[in-house]
Amino acid sequence: MTMLAFDTAVASGPDLVEAAHAAPHYTSRYSHALRRAIQTVHGLPRLFRGTELGEIEVYVGRSFPEGLRNRFRDHHTKRRHEHGVVCFTCPTTDVRRVERLAIRLVDRLRRRTRLCVANVDLEPSGPLPASPVSAIYLTWRLVPRRPVGRPTPTEVRQLADALYADPALDFPRSTLEAGLRDLTRPKTGYLNLSWHPEAA
Repeated sequence: MTMLAFDTAVASGPDLVEAAHAAPHYTSRYSHALRRAIQTVHGLPRLFRGTELGEIEVYVGRSFPEGLRNRFRDHHTKRRHEHGVVCFTCPTTDVRRVERLAIRLVDRLRRRTRLCVANVDLEPSGPLPASPVSAIYLTWRLVPRRPVGRPTPTEVRQLADALYADPALDFPRSTLEAGLRDLTRPKTGYLNLSWHPEAA
């Protein structure tokens, strides 16, 4: 199934649940999940004509599938994010680890001024749901263009080393190195997205 981008104001609950069920479900091999998240971000500019990564502000969050509609509506109202996509799902027992990794990754990219988009707003999403499955999603909006860099292969290896050494994380070094590889190639390491009919 094609990866669909939604209008956060009108996306329906059933459509978002269907998108969550169609998304890849990772129970291990989180290097693939990390690569998919990075490739999804790199694919966002291609939904718009003449848009670059430096013109996109992204929020990364988690929800249970049936809660996605409320999350998208909330981001439309409070963050003025007009679009969203369901990236992948994982067991709720693992989602805290995945979220923590994303927070640490974004923080280190910010400090190195190597964030691959204009801004990423990422913070813990509160208590875990009772659902056994959680979805990782992105919402975003277009902003005035800002200069952004991209990590070099050496910086990606250093980043993987730093994340591996972080006592709050629990991912193998090989998982981190493989998952972060596409940070160096935003022009080629991307996923193709299509608009949901209601958003087109």
